[in-house]
Parts: sequence; structure tokens; C-alpha cells
Amino acid sequence: MGGEEDLVRNILSKYRVVAIVGLSRSPDKDSYKVASYLVEHNFKIIPVNPNADEILGEKCYASLLESPRRSREQLRS
Repeated sequence: MGGEEDLVRNILSKYRVVAIVGLSRSPDKDSYKVASYLVEHNFKIIPVNPNADEILGEKCYASLLESPRRSREQLRS
């Protein structure tokens, strides 16, 4: 296991809320696949895409700053 992989595992074991900036609406795109995987594994995602209203059942935000404050605070905790 490499250092990057260990870092990702560590982050995902500590945090259950993940903002995905640039999340695509296209199921063929990697960002969508990652978001879908996270949702299937009980993560809360915050989709950030100024060109979409909703992705994977979650409201999209034009920027991270436009997401609810509570969600942003969960990202830091």
C-alpha cells in the first residue's frame, strides 16, 4: 500500500460528509462513479456543480460557499 492510498483510507475512515466539486451528471464520468460509490457506502455527498440542480438525489450548489453552513461545518469536523 502506498502513501497516497493510506491517506485516502485514513480520510474516508474519519469523515462521512464529502463535497465533490465539479460532480458530473454523466454516469460515465469518474466524478459521478466516485460519488455513486460514496452514496452506496452511506456517505453524505455535497454536489458542487453550477450547471445542475440535483445529482444522485442531492441538491447541487453552484459553489461550496453556497452549500448550507451546517454541511460545510460537517466537512471540517
